[in-house]
Amino acid sequence: MFAVISPSAFNKLKELINIGKKYKLVITTLGVSFAIKNGIDIDYALDNGVIVRAFSHKPPKVGDLPLYESEAIMVALELNGILIAENRDVLAKARELGVNATTLEELLASF
Repeated sequence: MFAVISPSAFNKLKELINIGKKYKLVITTLGVSFAIKNGIDIDYALDNGVIVRAFSHKPPKVGDLPLYESEAIMVALELNGILIAENRDVLAKARELGVNATTLEELLASF
């Protein structure tokens, strides 16, 4: 099963790598761009097997969310995976679209 990591959860990347055994972890191309622009080190995640994936079309804007968050939602929807996010607005919009969205804490509690 795929788990798409929202840029809002990038601050927890090292913790997320530990769940990678159960899920194929994905970050989006716009998420990579967000990380570079904001000085977030994602090399650890990439070195440990996190996949980079783009939405198959130009990602639509989801509500008032930034494009990098919208792409994460759409990739999770496209892959029929889960979305791991820390921003409540991202979680709410994803759930409105039928995406299984969760926080890292909720995901860890489900094991």
